[in-house]
Amino acid sequence: MSQLVRAALCAVALVVSATPALAQSAAPTPKSLELARRYIAALNMDRTMTATMQGLAPILVASLEKRTGSPAPAGFTDAFAQSSTEAVAVVMPSLIERMAPVVAASFTEAELEAGVAYYESPLGRSMMAKVPAYTGKVQPVIAELMPQMQDELRERLCKRIDCGAD
Repeated sequence: MSQLVRAALCAVALVVSATPALAQSAAPTPKSLELARRYIAALNMDRTMTATMQGLAPILVASLEKRTGSPAPAGFTDAFAQSSTEAVAVVMPSLIERMAPVVAASFTEAELEAGVAYYESPLGRSMMAKVPAYTGKVQPVIAELMPQMQDELRERLCKRIDCGAD
């Protein structure tokens, strides 16, 4: 497997791992689980994650090309974006199901009812339908700030651990 592909997979793992930790406390009630599933569904996480991965593909590939010093093969960015979309489609149902108990344990039933009522309302649905579109429009800002973010991360990390000579 090429260094570029390994680096791309690591970058995806970092993006996905930015989701909340899936630890849970007390067992949720059946009602809170049902509300949690409705809440998660109303947030359109699958569409948002797909849009995020598609938008990040060119940014991640450009960053990896810069870091590795080698250009990506022709079509790599498109293949990466499409593969990300397909991977999200496969994994998202399991992620959502595993998130439900965490969400249910994180909020009271009253909070979940209020969240569901809002996100299932016409206004809430309208707002959530727009998230993937604006996510795509934010990608150029992310691309612009990514090198600074990487430099800041590296600087802070290397203060904590021995990064060695580059």
